[in-house]
Amino acid sequence: MNKRLRFSIILPVLMLAFLAVMAYVGLDLLRAGHSLRYYCTLAGGLVLIALIYWRLRKKEMAARAKTDDEAQYGPYPQDMGKK
Repeated sequence: MNKRLRFSIILPVLMLAFLAVMAYVGLDLLRAGHSLRYYCTLAGGLVLIALIYWRLRKKEMAARAKTDDEAQYGPYPQDMGKK
């Protein structure tokens, strides 16, 4: 099977890896007693990664639907004049 990794998967995985490194580096905050700041930063990062994943997934699905429609019905009228 020749499956290609989608951008909506690659970018969030890279961002999760960065967040894991950030969590490790930020352990000093937790040890210093700033647990609220530490956990809020991690939660905010996870929320942003989830939103980015959702947005990229939606964009890829719209692009796939457009190419499927073009394959079935031909190009859209606004694309006819473009080269």
